[in-house]
Amino acid sequence: MEKNEIIEKKRKERFYLLPTALPTVQLKMEPGSKPNFSLRTVELFHSLSQTYNRKQPIIDRMCKRQKERKEEIVNIVKTNDGLRGIVSEKDNFSLTVFPSEHIIWNEDKLRKSVGKWRSMVINRTFTVNITLPTPYTLKGTPIAQKEAIEKAIKKAIWNLGIPEEDTDRLIKTEVSINIDEQFLNGLITDKTVKLLPGTKKSEVTWKVRVDPLRS
Repeated sequence: MEKNEIIEKKRKERFYLLPTALPTVQLKMEPGSKPNFSLRTVELFHSLSQTYNRKQPIIDRMCKRQKERKEEIVNIVKTNDGLRGIVSEKDNFSLTVFPSEHIIWNEDKLRKSVGKWRSMVINRTFTVNITLPTPYTLKGTPIAQKEAIEKAIKKAIWNLGIPEEDTDRLIKTEVSINIDEQFLNGLITDKTVKLLPGTKKSEVTWKVRVDPLRS
């Protein structure tokens, strides 16, 4: 490794240091690049970076303190029935605190719970993320089964000339389920189905929103 070369260990990126006209100031450069910076660009970059470095610790402390304030505000709301915020005309702000519910489903238990109604309650969404080098594009109509669509897409990519060993790196897939809760709740109300313990879990997070009363 050359003397003026450094390695950013966290990101495993390799740079070399390029001296500038500014004393003790060097630019991190990618190997093989051909720098052509004006002195004005270097001075602006240095000035902005200087300010960013100086402000970042302050911002980090402020974010930490703001998080603590939010926790304190939410705690007051949660321990005082009916309280949902505050308005101050003098300070020109309206603060609202409200819960946001997130439902987590256990798909296996839900399928067992609803039995023959599973096709009416559960729909699967198959999301495909594909990264292809220019100028390649990929077109196709998604089908139901994950294995089948992956096979079809891989075959299409191979036909475009992309090496077979690169396909797993280029294709990112995700399967999610969509629950028809209105239909499911009707089945539960009619006592047609009964959810197994642990089928549905609710997580509540509290949000704090601040808006100006006037612009």
